[in-house]
Amino acid sequence: MPAHADGSQAQALRQPDLRRVFDRASLSLEVTLERDHGFFTGFTENLSEGGLFVATHMPSKVGDRVILAMSLPGAATAVRTECEVRWLRLFSETSDAPPGMGLRFVRLSEDDKREITAFVARRATRLPDE
Repeated sequence: MPAHADGSQAQALRQPDLRRVFDRASLSLEVTLERDHGFFTGFTENLSEGGLFVATHMPSKVGDRVILAMSLPGAATAVRTECEVRWLRLFSETSDAPPGMGLRFVRLSEDDKREITAFVARRATRLPDE
């Protein structure tokens, strides 16, 4: 389903094959994203072993790759990994949900995977499917 140039489409654009495979933890954390034409920041809404949602008004396109950097509370080192954009939630004046993108981890080191798994286990709350 194509998005309108003005971003008015309210329905999320998804590739549903990997939705809700992992438990998610609610998390509001600033992240830095790097793509071909620069850096930008966003905020997480939730995190799982498979990926995360980043609220941003500057989403990439579905299928694009970005480099994500974030520091989890209590972690010794920052996570830095390649992610793939799997779905978008576009801005809508009729919704309180922030625009952004669902990211899937592509190249997650074993140390980062352990750190994320432990963090999610400590804070996991099952969120209802949308």
